Amino acid sequence: MKLIIQLIILFTVLLPVSLLAQRDPDSVSEKDTNKSRLDSIVQDHFLMYDWESGSISFGGSIHRTIMYVDDGLNNDFFFMDSEQPPTHLRVSVENSLNENISVFGNLWIGIQSNRPFEVSQDNKNPGVAFRALISEVGISHKKIGSLELGSGFTSSAVFTEVDMSGTSIGSMLTSGNLAPGMKFVDADSNELSDRQVFNYFLDTERLMLADRIRFDSKSFAGGFMVSASAAADSRWDASVRFFPEVGKWAFRAVLTYEQKPFRDLDSRTLAGFGIRHEETGINLTTIASYGFTPDDRDPYGFVIKGGIQQNFTDLGKTSFSIDYAKNHDATIEGERATSYSFFVNQSINPINLVIYLGYRKYDVTDSDLNLLPINTTTLGVFFNF
Repeated sequence: MKLIIQLIILFTVLLPVSLLAQRDPDSVSEKDTNKSRLDSIVQDHFLMYDWESGSISFGGSIHRTIMYVDDGLNNDFFFMDSEQPPTHLRVSVENSLNENISVFGNLWIGIQSNRPFEVSQDNKNPGVAFRALISEVGISHKKIGSLELGSGFTSSAVFTEVDMSGTSIGSMLTSGNLAPGMKFVDADSNELSDRQVFNYFLDTERLMLADRIRFDSKSFAGGFMVSASAAADSRWDASVRFFPEVGKWAFRAVLTYEQKPFRDLDSRTLAGFGIRHEETGINLTTIASYGFTPDDRDPYGFVIKGGIQQNFTDLGKTSFSIDYAKNHDATIEGERATSYSFFVNQSINPINLVIYLGYRKYDVTDSDLNLLPINTTTLGVFFNF
């Protein structure tokens, strides 16, 4: 297990070196880090107004799912919003001070009916949750980078950026995000336990969105970017991204460090990469993480995901993916948690719609409780406007 994590980190470091040697210098584009980061999640707006020095845009997303859950004791359907990304309204504004410097702001308001983190077998309809997902103001310099202040993504929020599968709307690398609130059944008592999916599997609550100050450099040296953010309670993180453009291949590599990412972790290091052959659409993405906890555990794990994207129709891309995740020592020493899934996404570009269908299994073994696996089948609809 630890050998697999070491190999992932090794490939994350060595592949950028080999790709730099192959790249065409003229093919490298200098991307706006702020916009490219948000564009990895949503890409459109329904209304935009431009003036001489800037612009303002309005948009949003509606993301609904129907999930069938079999926990080994009971089975039922759950009607939920999603966390990847959640239903929200957004406003973005940008104003140029001169040819190099601009100021910008982003406001995303989440409106979720039955938020997955709150939905469980004994709480099927928790109600509507309103929350400010992003509320930030920033300044950007074309040659230096950007500085942001407010609630927003931390520098270690890399999961949607590195995923090359095309199925992240339904199946994120943070495998716990699909059904985080679902509870495992204790086979010995034949009752629901207090252990939930988010206790064992990666999710986006762990220092991904925070009230922070964040810096992102401009792209340099063929596709490298460095970022760092700091929040209250001595929480901070730093990351290095490598997003080159290399001929027929698309490649992304990330390396992050997080200090106090969540209450049960003192620190965590994450490394990963994604690669896709543009002509065939065949892709591979993997991440590995290693952390330390206040009770001297060192939880570690990895996710590997492979798939293919093709334009079978004029409507948009069809994406298929399978993944496998394994974590050790999530809540106690010696514990193992595994998950696998297969998903298909169909984009319908003329109406900005994505429909997806998939299956995911969560399983925990060698724990202090005899937990039954959770099987989920999800149909989701994502509408971006």
